[in-house]
Amino acid sequence: MINPLWLNTFKTLVEVGHFTQTAEKLYMTQPGVSQHIKKLEQA
Repeated sequence: MINPLWLNTFKTLVEVGHFTQTAEKLYMTQPGVSQHIKKLEQA
């Protein structure tokens, strides 16, 4: 099942274009962003 939080992370990544800036915008760590994208790819 796809988590809406993962989709929001992906949407923000597409808008911003960088993992680090996405993490800053979402108040996350860069590895956390990477983990969301990985889980989304596996879903």
